[in-house]
Amino acid sequence: MDLRDAWERNAADWVRWARKPGHDSYWRFHRQRFLDLVPPPGRLTLDVGCAEGRVTRDLKELGHRAVGVDASETMIAAAREADPSGEYLVADAAALPFSDGRADLAVAFMLLMDIDAGKMNGGRFWTANERSYGTPFVFGCRCGYGSSPGNWPYAA
Repeated sequence: MDLRDAWERNAADWVRWARKPGHDSYWRFHRQRFLDLVPPPGRLTLDVGCAEGRVTRDLKELGHRAVGVDASETMIAAAREADPSGEYLVADAAALPFSDGRADLAVAFMLLMDIDAGKMNGGRFWTANERSYGTPFVFGCRCGYGSSPGNWPYAA
């Protein structure tokens, strides 16, 4: 099983865990530090690996036209439920459904450690179909509980 399959299998549990008030470290430690790194809004901000959409929602509150992208259908369904007016797409980070140069910013919060190494496209996974290599890319990454969501303490 690859990481994408593991995330899909554990997505509903993760959404419940992430949305439990005061529980997830995003709200206590990482959110503001990450958002402080994000440049001002431009044409389009891609939230690659958006999961249940919290970073996408926060970016929208900051004035970004943000689109959330995730490979998990369950995560995208949760994002759409929390933000019915938002734009959320099921897509692989290595094959984003956007034309060249359409986005002027991409963010990935806690994503890089959740992509199988062989799928990173030489480290340029999100730019696989984006030839705008000068586009800013802001990412947050923290290693934690192991290589698979199934090993995490909140997994069923």
